Amino acid sequence: MEKLAHSYTNDTTRSGDVVTKHYRGPDAALRLAREAAAVTALEGRLPVAGLVRRESDRLHFAYVPGTHAKELMSKSGTARVLASCGRTLKRIHAVDPRGIFDNSPIPPGHTLVHGDYGPNNVLLDAETMEICAVLDWEWSRVGDPVDDLAWCEWIVRMYHAEQLAALDDFYGAYGERPSWAVRHKAMVGLCRSLVTFWEQWRPGSEITAHRRSQLATTENWSE
Repeated sequence: MEKLAHSYTNDTTRSGDVVTKHYRGPDAALRLAREAAAVTALEGRLPVAGLVRRESDRLHFAYVPGTHAKELMSKSGTARVLASCGRTLKRIHAVDPRGIFDNSPIPPGHTLVHGDYGPNNVLLDAETMEICAVLDWEWSRVGDPVDDLAWCEWIVRMYHAEQLAALDDFYGAYGERPSWAVRHKAMVGLCRSLVTFWEQWRPGSEITAHRRSQLATTENWSE
C-alpha cells in the first residue's frame, strides 16, 4: 500500500491499479457522494479516474498514470501546464450539469464547477503536456464558473508567484478572463470557506492558522 503525495485533506493510497481515497473531516459523506456522482457522470466524457468501487467512507478509483502538474511547474513548463488547464476547464464548464447531483433547476450562468481546480489537482502526460486526469471532485457542484477560474489563479499566485505571467496562457486557452474585481472577490470567498472548513475540523491547529494567514494575504492582493 503506497501513500500518495499531494493529498492534504483525505488519506489517499495506491495498491496496484487501484487508488483508494478515504474521506476525512467535515461533511466527509457529502464530499464522497459528490465525487462519486461527478466521476460517474463524466467518465468517458472528460479525463477522470474511473470509479471502481464505493464504500461508506471511501472510494476506489482506477489508477491513471501521469505526472502531477505541480512537478511540471517550472519556468520552462508552466505556460504549457496552465494552457492545458485552461483548455480542460473550458470542457468541464461546457458539460450539461443537469441530473449529476440532483434535479434542481440550473440558475442562469451556472455550470458544472470542479470546486478545487488548478495544477494541484491534475495529472499530465509529461511529453505532450495534455491532461490525463482531473482529480478530486469532492467539492464539485453547480455554480458560478468564475470560482474555478479564480481558484486556479489563486493556486498560481499563492504557490508559484514567480510565474504569474503564465496566467495569460491559462486565460488565453480558456477564452475568457473575468475582471480582477470579480476574480478577487471569488478568491477571497473561497479562502474564507477553506478557513471555515479547518476551523470546524481542527480549531486552534497550525494548519488552521496557516489558512487564516493565506486569507489575509489574499485579501491584500492587487492585480
